[in-house]
Amino acid sequence: MNAPSEHQLAAARRVAQQLFPHARTLNVSRVLEGGSTWVYQIDRIDRIDQSEETFYLRVLPEADVSFAPEVFVHNALFARGVHVPEVIHFEHYHEEFQRSLIVTTAIAGLSLARAASPKVITSVLREAGRELALLNGMPVNGFGWVQRDCSIFYELRGEYSTFADWVRAETVPAVATMARHGLLTEAQVVKLELHTAVALEQFQHEPATLAHGDFDLTHIFYKEGRYMGMIDFGEIRGTNRFYDLGHFAIENAHALLLLLAGYGEIAPLPENYVAQIQLTALLVALHRTGRRLARAASALEADLGTILRAVEGATLV
Repeated sequence: MNAPSEHQLAAARRVAQQLFPHARTLNVSRVLEGGSTWVYQIDRIDRIDQSEETFYLRVLPEADVSFAPEVFVHNALFARGVHVPEVIHFEHYHEEFQRSLIVTTAIAGLSLARAASPKVITSVLREAGRELALLNGMPVNGFGWVQRDCSIFYELRGEYSTFADWVRAETVPAVATMARHGLLTEAQVVKLELHTAVALEQFQHEPATLAHGDFDLTHIFYKEGRYMGMIDFGEIRGTNRFYDLGHFAIENAHALLLLLAGYGEIAPLPENYVAQIQLTALLVALHRTGRRLARAASALEADLGTILRAVEGATLV
């Protein structure tokens, strides 16, 4: 069961029928865009008022892991007033899929990556910034990927106990892999080691906080000029405070200040916030490049550009 099949689609239809036994019509289809999970879209038409609603059924591809931490995040953010999909069903282990699954409501509208006027982008990003600050204010017990190997609901746990352990575990092999692939010179490796040392000095005493992990314009939704919410918590992790802002800046530096306008209303920014975001963006780019090269995938141009700009002392924001 390493890849979705017709059997899984049939199982998804049965889950939908069990959840919505009184629906007049149920359409279930596979969403091909799903990366970290298998995703099925459920379109339900009610018998009474003919209204249509959309839900998403997500299944973890790996066995022996659970959606429990993600359910915890959805529920905690929803309780804080953050506009995220609401979890309406969760199973730590579903017999047919032999995997963990959740069903959530949908966030209406389009992603901000789709065409929108400058006025809409400004107002939507400001509101998204406020909510991202609330998300980043959630504590995590440790750094790195949030652990999914159990059904714990009362805390989020990271892979590493300290920021230094996390950064060294991901950054050192990433730099070595890039050098081995001929992407860095010896002098550039030395400069990146210096940047890593600065990051350790800057962030080593910060508590781990929650990061969306993949925050960009595609995960921010709007409708009729209004912010509707954020989606996709499949890459949540414990990080230093500015991880999501650094990630966002790699490909959306032109829009970062609009996001920060709202972010700063909830979480005041320090005087050196630009330098901290740029340093974090470098760590994000290194971690992501190292992981991609390790699985024989090509490095992203945006990440390589971020790394080389840092080596050259150029600004990102």
